Amino acid sequence: MAVITPTFLDSKTTAEVIPLVFPFGNIVETVDSVISVDVTTISGDDVSPNSLKNGAAIISGALVIQTIQGGVDGAVYLINCTIARGIERYSMACYLPVADYK
Repeated sequence: MAVITPTFLDSKTTAEVIPLVFPFGNIVETVDSVISVDVTTISGDDVSPNSLKNGAAIISGALVIQTIQGGVDGAVYLINCTIARGIERYSMACYLPVADYK
C-alpha cells in the first residue's frame, strides 16, 4: 500500500462556502460509495471541526465533492475522504487553512 501525503490547499475565509473535490480517478474509474469525510483540527482552536461540512458528499464518477463552510480563523484542518469501490477502500486527504483578511 502506498503512503500518500495530504495536499495543502489554498486558504479559505470563514465566510466562504466552497466545493472540495477529491479526485479518485487515478485509483478507480467510479466511486461506489463514500464511507466517510472526516475533519480534524490540526492547529487552532475548533472544538467541532466536522461542522465544516455542509451537507453530504456527492459522487460524480470518480470524484467526491464535499461542500465546506465556516471554520475558525487561524485553524488548519485535515480533511480525509474514504470511499468504497466494491470490497476495496481508498482514502485521500488534504490540509485546509482558514484565514480571514486582516
